[in-house]
Amino acid sequence: MCKLFGSDQQKNQSPFVGTGFSNWKKSNKIELHKNSLEHQNATTKWLVRSNTKTSVNKEMCRQILVERDYWIQIFKRITTVIKFLAIRGLPLRGDHEIFGVNNNGNYLDLLELIANVDPFLKTH
Repeated sequence: MCKLFGSDQQKNQSPFVGTGFSNWKKSNKIELHKNSLEHQNATTKWLVRSNTKTSVNKEMCRQILVERDYWIQIFKRITTVIKFLAIRGLPLRGDHEIFGVNNNGNYLDLLELIANVDPFLKTH
């Protein structure tokens, strides 16, 4: 936070704002910096900008969440099919790797079967 939101003046004075901290023999400086006004100001700026309810990119954050949920649902269905085949020791691949073709393998056949009864997977 301090590296992102610290002032240019602080970059020359504090390693937490400028080059980075690597002197672990003087780790007590971490505690001093944590209690400093500069750190508190940077933390406040970060919190204000990261608040998705008031940020400019509120709609983008919502879209990202919707897309993430979509891909989680797809992932759950795919892993269920793979787990089913793996438990039974069945091969995944067939002669073709195209949906709707004969002999396309157990994996794609099962996904097609599930898509017949699962509208979410069918639209995907």
